[in-house]
Amino acid sequence: MTIMKTKNKDIFLISGTQNSGKTNTISLLYQRLSKQIPQHTFNGNPVNSNQINYPTNDDFVAIFKLKNGITVGMISAGDYLSVFKECFDTIKLSIDVLICTSRTKNTDSSVYNFIVEQIQSEGFELKLNFSTFPTENKTQMQDNIVNIILKYLNH
Repeated sequence: MTIMKTKNKDIFLISGTQNSGKTNTISLLYQRLSKQIPQHTFNGNPVNSNQINYPTNDDFVAIFKLKNGITVGMISAGDYLSVFKECFDTIKLSIDVLICTSRTKNTDSSVYNFIVEQIQSEGFELKLNFSTFPTENKTQMQDNIVNIILKYLNH
C-alpha cells in the first residue's frame, strides 16, 4: 500500500469505551515508532527518545517524520472535544496522517462525532476505525491494531 499525498489527510481512529485500552494502544504504537524514529516531537518539545512508560494513562501529542516523507501526528486525548480540538489545531497543518483516540459515544459534543462527522471540513478523512473492547486478551488486541497501523505507515 502506498501513501500518496492527496487533498484529504488520513485518520486512524482507535475508539472504545472507558478502560478498553485506547490510550495504551496508542502508547504502544508511540513506543514502537520512537524506536524506529528516536527524534520526534512530544507534547510540543523536540525529543530524541521514547517519552512514555507503557502502560500509561497519560495523554500526549506526538509528531514523527517517517523515512518515507510522511509526517504522522498522534493525539491520545480522546475523552473531551475541547481538549482534542486544542491538540488537533496545533498539529493539523504539519501532518499527513493523524492517529488518535476517542470514546465510542456519538453525541454532538464528542470527539467521535467530530472525527466521523465533521473533520472532513479540516481536510482529513477517516481511513480506519479500530474498536478496542474489554477482553482477557487485551495485549493481543492492542498488538494487532499497532501492527496494522505500522504496516500502513511503513509502506
